[in-house]
Amino acid sequence: MAAQELNEADIKRLALEAILEKPEILIEALSILQERENAALVEAQSTALTELRDDFEQNAPIFGNLDGSVTLVEFFDYNCGYCRRAAPEVKAVLETSKDVRIVYREFPILGPGSEIAARASLAARNQGKYQQFHEAMMALN
Repeated sequence: MAAQELNEADIKRLALEAILEKPEILIEALSILQERENAALVEAQSTALTELRDDFEQNAPIFGNLDGSVTLVEFFDYNCGYCRRAAPEVKAVLETSKDVRIVYREFPILGPGSEIAARASLAARNQGKYQQFHEAMMALN
């Protein structure tokens, strides 16, 4: 029987016969499907990360190696005790890791004082003194 003469039922019957004769075909097909899905997921994640990176970095202070392959995004509130306790560790990472850059994002959620401090830090940034202001605020007890 020529391929042109096969109808849908014949094709299904031949496919079933092939699967029954060699069931590992299904495992191979599932493996190929999984590889395709993984590749699509990696591509989607990469695209999403690029878009998020652009959003996080837009209009944000960035310190460290501006071309570094490792990017940390630090969300902080100047009134957050945990943020202030972590500040020396973050500074140490900047000083010791030459391939790291840190994007600072003010996240003033702990009251009106937090918002005022965040606005002041942005004013300091406009004057080229963000890092000094940030370090001084984070050093407060």
